[in-house]
Order: sequence, then C-alpha cells, then structure tokens
Amino acid sequence: MDITRPKTMPTENTPCIVCEIPATRNVGDGVVRYDCGRCGAFALSGSAEAVLPSMLAEAPLRRSLMSCTLRRMQRPDSSRLHTITSYDLPSLWAQGSLPTPRQQTDALILWIGDHQSTPFDLVEIHRAELAATIGLPISKPDDAPGFAWLNSQVEPEKLYEACPEGKIRTRVQAHHGGMEEV
Repeated sequence: MDITRPKTMPTENTPCIVCEIPATRNVGDGVVRYDCGRCGAFALSGSAEAVLPSMLAEAPLRRSLMSCTLRRMQRPDSSRLHTITSYDLPSLWAQGSLPTPRQQTDALILWIGDHQSTPFDLVEIHRAELAATIGLPISKPDDAPGFAWLNSQVEPEKLYEACPEGKIRTRVQAHHGGMEEV
C-alpha cells in the first residue's frame, strides 16, 4: 500500500525508531510516517511500529542494516511511500551484514560521481545520510566515528577528499588520479 502524506497529519519531533537520531513522526489512518536524516522517509503500519523495537533489540546490527536499506529505497519524491508491514520487516535486514569497507568506498565514489557537477566541485551531504547510503554502521555522534574510520582506511589511496563542516555536513570531492585507480 502506498501512502501520500496528508497535510493534516499531526507531526511530532522524536528519535527515529530505527537509528535513534532526531526525526519527525506523523500518524494518520493506521500508518506512521518517519522523516529521518539518516534513514530517509519511510512509512510503517501500526503493527510494524509496535513490534519493530523488540525485533531490532534481538540483534543490534539490525538498526544499521535497516537504516541502510531504507536509505537505498528512497525515491526522488518521497511524498508517496510504500507502507512497511510487520511481515516486511525481516526483509529489511535479511542481508545479515553491512557492505565491506571496499564496497563502502566504492559506493562513496559512485555517489560522488553521480552528484558532482564537475570534477572540481565539492558535493555537500549530511554525514548521517551519506553513512546510511554507503552502508556504514550507526555511530554516535552524527556518524562521525564511522565516517572518520572509513576515511582513515582509504586516505592513502587519495580517491576523494573529505572536508568536515562542523557536525552536520561533509563535503567530498573525487580526485581524478584516484578515480583511475578504482
């Protein structure tokens, strides 16, 4: 079932049920919509929202797996969302493991290439959104430790340059020489 966000849904600020960073939660007609900086926009049936916390507690990695899967499910226009039911939930962490550091690096370089207007431009993205997009585990605060670790692992390859902008945004730029090595 796809939902369109009615303009009358009451909104509350609350931690995301999946990754626990600040999000908005909208309730209406048995469906709960979350808008999260890491996970993106997603809709849960009432029963899915009720059972999800206990299912995530069974294996802590499920939070990171589900966050990554939700982020990768995002459409350009998130006004219409598929409603995730309690039966759908296990499929969101079914892969069982996050991408390897090499896969995360590849995903990062591909993301930069898809979003960089020219090779000289920096691309800005919220660090938490980027972390979920490339499959980093959830790390607090603001996914900074996970992103710093990945940067330290691939820094010698000079594939990209990360420019931290406070705690909220990361600016990245692919290096031409590094792109040839991929």
